[in-house]
Amino acid sequence: MKCSYILILMTAILALNKGSAQYKTDQLIIQFKAPIQKETQKLIADKTFGIDEIDDILLKYDLIKVQKIIASRDLRNRLYVLKFKQSTIIEVVVEELKQSVSKIQLDFVEPDFIGKSSGVKKVIPNDTYFSYQWSLNNNGSFSMSPAKAGADLDMEEAWALQTGDTGIIVGVLDSGVKIDHPDFAGRIWKNYAEIAFNGLDDDADGYIDDVNGWNFAYGNNNVMDDEGHGTNVAGIIGAKSNNGLGYSGVDWKCKIMSLKTQDSTGNGYYSAWVSAIYYAVAKGARVLNMSVGGVSVSTAVNNAVSYAIANKLVIAACMMNTNSNTPYYPAKCNGVIAVGATNANDTRCNPFFWSTSSGSNYGSHISVVAPGNYIYGPNHQSNTDYSWYWGGTSQATPHVAGLAALLLAQDSTRTPAQIKSVIESTAKDQVGLATEDTPGWDQYYGYGRINAYKALDYYYTYVNGSIKTPLGYKVKTVNVSFTGTKSIAAPIVLSDSTGSYNQQLIKGYSYTFKASKNNDINKTNGVTTLDIALVQSHILQKSILNSPYKMIAADVNGDGKISTLDIVLMKRLILGLDTAFTNSKTGEKRLWAFVDSSYTIPDTTNPFPYKDSISYSGISLSQTNQSFVGIKLGDVNWDWNAALARSIYAGSKAAIENKSFQETTNRVGDLKRKNKYLKPDKN
Repeated sequence: MKCSYILILMTAILALNKGSAQYKTDQLIIQFKAPIQKETQKLIADKTFGIDEIDDILLKYDLIKVQKIIASRDLRNRLYVLKFKQSTIIEVVVEELKQSVSKIQLDFVEPDFIGKSSGVKKVIPNDTYFSYQWSLNNNGSFSMSPAKAGADLDMEEAWALQTGDTGIIVGVLDSGVKIDHPDFAGRIWKNYAEIAFNGLDDDADGYIDDVNGWNFAYGNNNVMDDEGHGTNVAGIIGAKSNNGLGYSGVDWKCKIMSLKTQDSTGNGYYSAWVSAIYYAVAKGARVLNMSVGGVSVSTAVNNAVSYAIANKLVIAACMMNTNSNTPYYPAKCNGVIAVGATNANDTRCNPFFWSTSSGSNYGSHISVVAPGNYIYGPNHQSNTDYSWYWGGTSQATPHVAGLAALLLAQDSTRTPAQIKSVIESTAKDQVGLATEDTPGWDQYYGYGRINAYKALDYYYTYVNGSIKTPLGYKVKTVNVSFTGTKSIAAPIVLSDSTGSYNQQLIKGYSYTFKASKNNDINKTNGVTTLDIALVQSHILQKSILNSPYKMIAADVNGDGKISTLDIVLMKRLILGLDTAFTNSKTGEKRLWAFVDSSYTIPDTTNPFPYKDSISYSGISLSQTNQSFVGIKLGDVNWDWNAALARSIYAGSKAAIENKSFQETTNRVGDLKRKNKYLKPDKN
């Protein structure tokens, strides 16, 4: 029996050590199926859980500390880190607990594995700023390595679409952040539920004075960076932009939450990662950058990642830098955006600048690649030295995290799966070597190198069209207004000199758009006594207006009637007594009516309706040639033409002043109640 037990333990040890698994030799993570009933402070003091067989095993191996991981509500009093007096064969402790009779009360028990950050720094002379950020704008002149114009994120184009939202919180799980750096001014997340440095846990979250995040590596509230990796990563995501100094972050407005899990050497334990992930969810982070990785499979990490994604937290994680297909966690976890790294010439980093044996990892779980070599960022030791750069999949990953934040700024209702899909769907394929970057998804580049502009543009669809008169003349500089269930950046669009317009709308929402040109006060508008005669003839039923456009032109006051009042208003316009027609329903002054070009058949009932706007529900594709017909009110015979109007203007005015139309107008008044197009004119 004893020999068999030893064999089981040795087999377990070999399994844990397979693949050079690394973990803290005096610490493990344990999760119970049901909450521990013992009062927390007493449990921590006594170092016993009230489960005899489990307590006996822990006592045998000199358990000295119990630390509760503050996690989700359903894991309250269930998830703990156990620390032992000295280094021991931690695999033996894990296996004894798994083999105990009381194992039925455990969800899992595992070593506290070690994960490393994956970037390497180097210092160069102080020549910095945006021109060095080839990842954001690459013109092919980057001097540190071979470069190709366009091998970048197209950020200048992307920023024209979106620069971010202060309501989006990005957690940086790393070595900390130099939160007092001027390039992070106004960008650091604050826990306003906590009173700063009063020594109390004001928000009862289990952390004292966690004003800017928490130091999970050392168990305190000092989130400052003592290694440099986290500050570089945070700068890539959200360095303060457009402020005349330093560097530009991918996102210009998001808040950075510092989650310090790595120590001053770049190492961090899984327990710190797990705690940080649950903390990020609890504090409302929407994106989590994990430029860290460990080779060991962990139930605790998998559970925390799954919980975070289920609670709308997008996680971007690095593939690591061993130039192999060795899977690292959390990049391997389901739902995570796993990121590889590329050079300034769009090839996979192989090697990075810091080691000839390094390279961007690859494998079946890779999502996308992003720029990751010679990436500049703020210095964690200085507020004025901008000469530091790093390289690694650690630097590629925050480009993806920053893009995810921009996509959430566009639409905060997006799920992690939707964000992942947009980033993958819009990545640029076949940018690298043909032997690796094959068409479609491949194990070296995933879906391709990310493109921020295409990802943000993917959110939009387009509507374009033109505005013409019934005779085909272009109506220039017309306002086209868009209203809908989702606001857009530029709701008013001016058509260009050819009478065309093009508007960007958000996919999946409903919109209504209409044209207007109400400020065109121009007496030479094509309205003459000829038009008055046509209106009179229509009222007398001698010559009925045979086009919807002519009927709209005749109803100059927009009341749905063609009556003597329209004739009077047309005369006043010709005489110069008015400068435009006043719409009787809206009160607006106008010389134009704009009708959806799809409107072709008039309803000859009284009043006659016409379609003056175009509406769509849940548009998903671009709408082309959505055009309006512009009708100059009063120009019933469509002879709108500046030269023609000028030539007959004087004669029209003289005819009215000589009262040559007076008798006809009186006859119209006598007959109007018999007109089938009209209701009794109350005016």
